Amino acid sequence: MSYVPVLILAHADDRLALRVYAALRARHGPEVAKIVSDEELVFAPHWCHHINGEHVGTEIELTDGTRLESDKIGVVLNRLRSVDKKHFAGSPDVDLRYAVMETHALWLSWLASLPCPVINPATPRGLSAPERGEAEWMLLAGVAGLPTRGWQLSTNTRRFSNRDYVAQSVSSGFRKTEDDGDRSPLTVGRAPSLFLEPVEDGPCVVNLAGERVVGPLAGVWDQQLLALGKASGCALLEVVFALKKEGVRSDPEDWRLCHASGWVQGDGDAVIIAICDLLGAHAATAEPEERR
Repeated sequence: MSYVPVLILAHADDRLALRVYAALRARHGPEVAKIVSDEELVFAPHWCHHINGEHVGTEIELTDGTRLESDKIGVVLNRLRSVDKKHFAGSPDVDLRYAVMETHALWLSWLASLPCPVINPATPRGLSAPERGEAEWMLLAGVAGLPTRGWQLSTNTRRFSNRDYVAQSVSSGFRKTEDDGDRSPLTVGRAPSLFLEPVEDGPCVVNLAGERVVGPLAGVWDQQLLALGKASGCALLEVVFALKKEGVRSDPEDWRLCHASGWVQGDGDAVIIAICDLLGAHAATAEPEERR
């Protein structure tokens, strides 16, 4: 395979990536997509990654004989999150850590240098989109015009608390929207804690794929979600909303964004179709003239 319209990079247990690969092949035929696992990249018998001034090129030959060349890829669906140390099992610990770090650096340099679209792009803060904390996501979402869940951070809940919000430990994170309970600041103690705006059970998941919003709240904050995708550098987003306590489901003002991530986990049919459409559009645009 000299030209790869859609290259999917994923870990072996990535159900979404496997479903996208199967859907693309069913829609366009077996030659449209190639899926490559992290293990295949680690054990590829040939890697050539060269940097000459502003020009960066990469040629990879996999164990099945497939050649991946930087300028012969239409679009990449990048689902690589980390380099698994199990691939270097048996090595002394110091060598194992070195191999993981060097492999991560090689993948990052390769993905960042590709001339084709990479969804989601590799950055120094994460191989598949930047790894952001919840506070940063909330800030980006608020700037984009989305209604975010109210929260406060306290270093000592016995001295600084908010009785109108739900107290929980910092380690439990922001995403939790069920079983918040009615925790008293006294049960959390003096440790740093979060105070979160109370929400109803049953979070609502919305996905962004390019310029398409998929989910129960599609059509409500589409422009704001597009702005969040642009600000975060993520063509794929997963956003979790929850209804505020005693809120009205039909009122957009009563929903609160509780979590956002560039890592899409849901693999419902609508999400798979939206991702396939996005990849197909990029692949068609990038296809060489002699193949059209």
